[in-house]
Amino acid sequence: MHCEYRLTNFLIYISRFSLTSIILSFSYRNAWHHPKSQFSCPRMALVHAAISTSAPILDLSSQKPLKIQIRLTLQNDNPITFQNSQSGLFDGRLLFQGGLTFIDVSDNTEVSRNHLHLCRLEGEAETLTESTADEFTTLFPGQPHEIETQFNFITVPSDGPQSWPGMTAEEWLDKKEAMPSNDVQKWPNTHGFQDGRTYEIQVSSEAAIKNWWEESKQDLMKTQTWIGFASHLWRGNQAHVKDMKKGCIRFHVLDTAQFTIKRPDTDGSLTFP
Repeated sequence: MHCEYRLTNFLIYISRFSLTSIILSFSYRNAWHHPKSQFSCPRMALVHAAISTSAPILDLSSQKPLKIQIRLTLQNDNPITFQNSQSGLFDGRLLFQGGLTFIDVSDNTEVSRNHLHLCRLEGEAETLTESTADEFTTLFPGQPHEIETQFNFITVPSDGPQSWPGMTAEEWLDKKEAMPSNDVQKWPNTHGFQDGRTYEIQVSSEAAIKNWWEESKQDLMKTQTWIGFASHLWRGNQAHVKDMKKGCIRFHVLDTAQFTIKRPDTDGSLTFP
């Protein structure tokens, strides 16, 4: 009787222990396999932008350019590095579609911009070396980074003399040299701007940084050098820079700028092309 009592208590103890283990094991597996986003939601980096101009007026009858300065400040815990082609503020499209925007303050309409088609090689954004370092930009937290562009005129040669049947090349050149110089001043990227209107400068949502590393160029190149050395020691392991992060780091304009345009042409003839 006494033995049966002890055996019963022992079985009850074992059953409780097993049930507790199962519950803990189930909870542990759920916690282990639960998506990380349920426990932590990392803050996406942001870049503050402050825009200024060299003058309040862009006069197409003068020869004075209008400079636009953009001061960028990264809001993040770590620096970010990206290839210039990953943002419309760094890839040469500042005054084109996907770079800066210009808003007519009288009716809040956006001036259309020309498209600049850029040819990029597939996989080019993954190659960071000392020879390609200038094609990449690092933004450091809290450290201003300035970029600049401008509206400036160019001089376009006037049309040559008219030709006639039988006219030789030498005759055409002689006639051209005899003509008075009449080069024309043109202003690229000024289509859509109307005389007397005031425009506010903003940053296009398309200019967001698409892919980046959360390290500086210097640290990335050190890492790549070490990986290349290790790859040389253990053949068969190809050296790779750590994967880029994907997403959109957007530009938030804190300070904008405005300018008023003056243009004597009513037909847009001063615009180039």
